[in-house]
Amino acid sequence: MPALPPKNNDVSVPPQPRLTGNQEADAQAVQQWMNLFIQSAVRESKMLDPAFHASTGDFEETGVLPDPAQTSLALAQLIANLALQEVRGRFPEDAGQFTVSGTNDFAQLQFSEERASSTYFVLCQIVDQTGSPASGARQIKTIEKSTTGFTVTLVAAPGASAAVTYDFLIIQNL
Repeated sequence: MPALPPKNNDVSVPPQPRLTGNQEADAQAVQQWMNLFIQSAVRESKMLDPAFHASTGDFEETGVLPDPAQTSLALAQLIANLALQEVRGRFPEDAGQFTVSGTNDFAQLQFSEERASSTYFVLCQIVDQTGSPASGARQIKTIEKSTTGFTVTLVAAPGASAAVTYDFLIIQNL
């Protein structure tokens, strides 16, 4: 294996830009930050220097991957399905749905088994609404996470005879 690039103490990652809420200005600030990030983290740190890249001769393990001539699309799908089944076995409640209705402005979800940590991400997306929910019911204010569950709080309650349904996906930091 090739050696790591020499450490350059003069290289530092630029701080992330502060977003203002102005889409055009924020997009420009993020683009400038990404350019600076790539310049400092990749170019100046020499991560792109071919002298530090691995070559095919650096890998000596043979027989680790299946022979492509002996592999089929069905076998690849089977392996992907088994991997997904393994992940779902470890984290069975990684996706689901919740509804917030009436004067409630939050949904509290409990896991059937305690997780090892609360370092997971919760992604939410509106999938349905009934009645005429308040606009704040379509915006998430906070997500409080724990090892036993999480609570999603909306900016506003949907209101009388109204409800908003969200799908959620949990991505566990391993």
